[in-house]
Amino acid sequence: STDKIPDPNEAIQTAVVLPDESLLMPVLYSIPQEIGKINVTMGYALSNASVALLVDLIAQLQQRTRVKDGETLFYHRHVKALLNHPLVTLTAKAEAESLKQLIVAYNRSTVSLSEIPSHPLLKQIFTPVTHWHEVGGYLKSILSTLYKNLTSEKHDEERTDGNTRAIDLEREFVVQCYKTVTRLEDSLQESQKMSVETYFRLFKQLTHGISVAFRGEPLSGLQVMGVLETRAIDFENLII
Repeated sequence: STDKIPDPNEAIQTAVVLPDESLLMPVLYSIPQEIGKINVTMGYALSNASVALLVDLIAQLQQRTRVKDGETLFYHRHVKALLNHPLVTLTAKAEAESLKQLIVAYNRSTVSLSEIPSHPLLKQIFTPVTHWHEVGGYLKSILSTLYKNLTSEKHDEERTDGNTRAIDLEREFVVQCYKTVTRLEDSLQESQKMSVETYFRLFKQLTHGISVAFRGEPLSGLQVMGVLETRAIDFENLII
């Protein structure tokens, strides 16, 4: 439609339709600030969420961890991948940058535990895990810190521009990951023999089976939805 939306805060007659659910987060991060009210009505696979990718990177880090002369060593590629992850840079940007510079400046193939900057989140992530019984508590401590950081960031944004919709969804994904870890812990209580690698693989399988459903308020705001959710709903403006 060539008509402008009369009130961007309401945008009642406009829907953004996403044929691919993985477009949801990029779209939410790119919607103009003028659109104050956004309603998301669609399912989103937990395995596509940013926090699930972070756990994948953590699993790779732990599987390549080595001990030499009493010092724990992490492989540089996995360290850099974690330092570049958006959920890490959100709260530990300066510390992550300084460690990346150290790796590049000295052309390091490994990073020792003693070289990890003293940021709470980094200290939690770069804690070596040697037994599968430790993985649940290890992941839950990281997820709790991420949730607190996102909550703090949400409040900061509310004071500035009110654009909190993407962070709200990120927080929900962190909560669902936490619940998945708890569910896995409950089901593995009787298990005696398992590798750390197997634990992470089971966690990944669980996340692939979980879809986080978002149910918006259809009578106000800009609608962001999947193709199936558009059935029997009429809009003046459609962006596909």
